[in-house]
Amino acid sequence: MTITAVENRPRGGKGRFTRQVESAERDGEACRLRAQGWGYREISEHLGYGSPGNAHRGVQRALAETASLHGARELRELLVVELSELRRRMWDLIRSPPPAFDRLGRIVTREDGTEVPDVVAVTNAGSVLIRAVDRLARLTGADAPRRSVSILADVSIADLQAHLEMLRDELGLQPDEAPPRGAIAGTIVDSGHSE
Repeated sequence: MTITAVENRPRGGKGRFTRQVESAERDGEACRLRAQGWGYREISEHLGYGSPGNAHRGVQRALAETASLHGARELRELLVVELSELRRRMWDLIRSPPPAFDRLGRIVTREDGTEVPDVVAVTNAGSVLIRAVDRLARLTGADAPRRSVSILADVSIADLQAHLEMLRDELGLQPDEAPPRGAIAGTIVDSGHSE
């Protein structure tokens, strides 16, 4: 029985293959090439991935693992530019829709001679616009979840409330007044433990 190269790859805990430096570097290079505008087919042929799908997975691994921090950043910047341009074009299409055509390929006009806008084109542009805006928000972190911090402390509720009152006095707030925007705000939750 002969051992193939795949079987010789090192395995980590639970029997999974571990990433090797060479494949991480190749994925980083694929990410850099993609940021320069190369297609996945070109990247696959240039770096020997075997298929455009494998090249795509290599770029995704590089992004996920940040094997090449600068390549991933460049690709994200390129994607933001491309999506912004796509968003602009879709708005242009929505604002100035193309004319509708009948089954014979003639432009459809109203009785007054004005062209009827192509509702399907506008609807499709709206769908593309929504997806582009959603992707932009994910790339730029605009829709990142709000973060909260939980602090577990061996302090009584009475002590915490006294401290909050002291902070309110320092800020010059009334007991029912909200803290100013940007101030740290929080809620005291009794865990049910008694002293």
